[in-house]
Amino acid sequence: MSTITVNVFKDAYVAALRNRPGLAGVTIYDADETASDVDRESIIIGDWETDDEWHAMGGRRLEVINITCNIVVRKPDTAKAARDRAVQLLTEAKDELLTNPTVGGVVKTAFVASHKGREGNASDGGRECEIEFIVTAQAAND
Repeated sequence: MSTITVNVFKDAYVAALRNRPGLAGVTIYDADETASDVDRESIIIGDWETDDEWHAMGGRRLEVINITCNIVVRKPDTAKAARDRAVQLLTEAKDELLTNPTVGGVVKTAFVASHKGREGNASDGGRECEIEFIVTAQAAND
């Protein structure tokens, strides 16, 4: 029977982020949230897609997982303050995968593949920075 790893991986990554000291006080969501509903400092581990790569020798399957994640930071003062904090949160999310690339043995490897940012006005009159980042993981399955 084939195994699908995305759910276990997503749960493990959310748990790992929630346990990082550098993310204390940051809300980690395990599903997409409407931007207006999230806390002032949030990381959202959201939508995902998987691709299967089959290996002819031995019939092994490599499951490639891509999860779209978002960081949302709202600050009452400047765009720079929001951007600086959002980049700090991205660094924490990336460092988790650099120091724990198998996410507790759930996958063969995981990393932040790309990221992009957006800055603007927050609904409360302050400033906001959002960073979307893609986490890619690979899991070997039979």
